[in-house]
Amino acid sequence: MSHEQSIIWPNIDGDLIIGAAPPPQGAFLKGNLDDIHWRNIALSTENFDPPDTPAVPSVFDTKLLISADGEHGSTIFEDSSSSDHTITSNNGASISTVISKFQE
Repeated sequence: MSHEQSIIWPNIDGDLIIGAAPPPQGAFLKGNLDDIHWRNIALSTENFDPPDTPAVPSVFDTKLLISADGEHGSTIFEDSSSSDHTITSNNGASISTVISKFQE
């Protein structure tokens, strides 16, 4: 099963938390995330089918792109966008090559 969602976010200062509720709740996602693609424009404003190919960064509007294509067990998640954000793994998050949406 896969799910994609487009949300309008307000301008805020602070850390972006992916896969967890912000403190103090501390509830973490129990599942898998792949191809996290954050842009400054909406890809769609209506229901759509998830893509069947990996995301490709668009030079002008991709702010974060995490493909999670590293080595199994790695806690290093690279930002493939031109923004080159530092990504910190928390709560045991790591790359798994056991389950992959986009087989290579």
